[in-house]
Amino acid sequence: MELSISSEAQAVIQAKLKTGDRLLLDNEDGHGPFVDHAVSCQLNSGFRLLLVSEAIDAELLADYSIQLPTEIGPVFVKPSGTFLLDAVNCLMIEPSYKRLQLKSDGGILSPNIPIIRKEREDIG
Repeated sequence: MELSISSEAQAVIQAKLKTGDRLLLDNEDGHGPFVDHAVSCQLNSGFRLLLVSEAIDAELLADYSIQLPTEIGPVFVKPSGTFLLDAVNCLMIEPSYKRLQLKSDGGILSPNIPIIRKEREDIG
């Protein structure tokens, strides 16, 4: 499985990154330390890109065990998220509305991916 990041998306993401941040491509499945909703009943893939502070212990990120190399460093994904991805995937900026999207050769996997910073106090 591959994940690339377009140069436009790289610029948007890197503008928000802080030194030591880890990148997580999180599918909102109700599991992990950053659950916003107790249950996810979505039929579509609800991805978000989490910028996780280095202050958060790596042990808390054990659910994100799949590492995908990208142009700006590794992006970590939960195994459950890989079922929603294709063999070749790309984070890119949608040209009309300037939203971050996840696409593959098969089409748009997630049309609007928010970029969210997570600090130690955000762990529930």
